[in-house]
Amino acid sequence: MKRDSLKDDDLYPLLKSRYLHLCEEFDLIYPEVLKKTDEETICSSKNNIESCIENICANLNAQLTQYGPELMLEYLTPVSIEPYLYSDKTGIAGSPTMIVMDSDKQVPMVIKGGKYPDNGIWKNDRIHLASLAMLTEEKYSNTAGTGFVLYSREAVIRKAGIRSTDRRQVLKIRNRIKNIKNGMMPEGKNSDLCTNCIYSNLCKSRKSLMSKFF
Repeated sequence: MKRDSLKDDDLYPLLKSRYLHLCEEFDLIYPEVLKKTDEETICSSKNNIESCIENICANLNAQLTQYGPELMLEYLTPVSIEPYLYSDKTGIAGSPTMIVMDSDKQVPMVIKGGKYPDNGIWKNDRIHLASLAMLTEEKYSNTAGTGFVLYSREAVIRKAGIRSTDRRQVLKIRNRIKNIKNGMMPEGKNSDLCTNCIYSNLCKSRKSLMSKFF
C-alpha cells in the first residue's frame, strides 16, 4: 500500500479491486475448504464481505485522521508475514499474522475476524498478543512492549501495551500445559459444561495456595 492510496477518494475503489482480485484466487488459496462448501454458501459469504467494504473504508478514514498516513503505513506494512517463532527461554512457540514496526521496533500484529470491543482489545486477544510479543522481543532483542490486533471485519486496528500481568498469565498458562503433559490435571472447576466433558472423570477439585499459581 502506497502513501498516495491512503486518501478518502481512493480507498473504496482500491479495496474493491483488491477484494475482486482475491475472489479470483480463493480456489488457489483454499482448495480443500471450497471442496467441502456449497456454491450458495460461498456466494453468500462473498456478498457479506463485499457489503462490509464501505464500513471498512469509513473506519480506515477515521484511523487515518487519528494516526496520520505515515503511522498507518507503518502499522500496515509487514516486516515479516506469519513467521514461526520459538523461545528457548520459555519453551513457547507461535506465529503472529505479521511483524510490523512501531517506534523503530518490531512488534506483532494478529488478525481477528470477530467483533471488536468498544475500547482496547478482548481479554483472550490480549493474552495471545502478549505471548507473541514475548516471542518477538526475544527474536529481535528489543523490549517494545506493544502489539496490534486488527479486527478485520471492520478494519479496526487496536494498539495494546503488553503489561506485566499479561506476561505472567502467559507463563501461568504455559505451566498448566506442562503439568497436563506430565500427567497432572489442573484443578477441576464445576460448570454446566462438565456434563458432556469426556475428561470430567479425570478432574479433581483441589484447593490450595499453590494451585492459584499453577
